[in-house]
Amino acid sequence: MVNAALNQWKDTHAARLSQYSAVRVSGRVSAVRGILLECKIPAAKVGDLCEVSKADGSFLLAEIVGFTQECTLLSALGAPDGIQVGAPI
Repeated sequence: MVNAALNQWKDTHAARLSQYSAVRVSGRVSAVRGILLECKIPAAKVGDLCEVSKADGSFLLAEIVGFTQECTLLSALGAPDGIQVGAPI
């Protein structure tokens, strides 16, 4: 159900997304709290989209939604199954 909604969102916004260029910045997951992921990503901005690596080699899209003094907060745009502490972003 979540994947179907995400695919529909992607199809609806594909043209808009193609207007943006990808920037490679990396980080690591430091905590997982439901769909909220905590990590450290330098130069991150609210609204940036990230690819979070899963244990099986696939990835999950997540959006940066906020910050604390210690970490960057991401909201998973799908089920966070397979996301581990230390997973590359």
